[in-house]
Amino acid sequence: MASCISIGGAVALGVVGMILVSPYLAIFIFVGALIAVGYNLELFHGRLHTGTVMVFGWGAFPVLTAYFAQHADLGVASFLAAAFGALITQIQRQLSSPARDLRRRTASVEGVIVRADGTTVPLNRQTMLEPLEGALKTLCWSGVAIAMALAYLQFRH
Repeated sequence: MASCISIGGAVALGVVGMILVSPYLAIFIFVGALIAVGYNLELFHGRLHTGTVMVFGWGAFPVLTAYFAQHADLGVASFLAAAFGALITQIQRQLSSPARDLRRRTASVEGVIVRADGTTVPLNRQTMLEPLEGALKTLCWSGVAIAMALAYLQFRH
């Protein structure tokens, strides 16, 4: 139910944007709804539930959509910003996949890290998970930081 309301709300905002900004927002609305529904429900035999669709559909596409909604066009800056979105999403995938594997499918890890100086560090599920989860938390805050920077640039005048 919540997903229907959120997608419906996004489509409604897009329709308002079509009136206020450009009718070309209809393309973004269609593609965005297709990605959101197709990825999450694994429609088309899961063809949209892939790493590539996640990186471009959840990383690059929202940046392009927001840029177009603000400027009614797409230029070099929008594609560079979309590349940033895609790369950040790829980093998130690279960190979250092994973290999820450790959290959900790993009962235990046993071992020892032997340092060059001879000291040892126990290797277990928690010591492997801590740096991954720490990096994911930092990555989340990086999104807040870039959003605040962009909002400041937009409204500083």
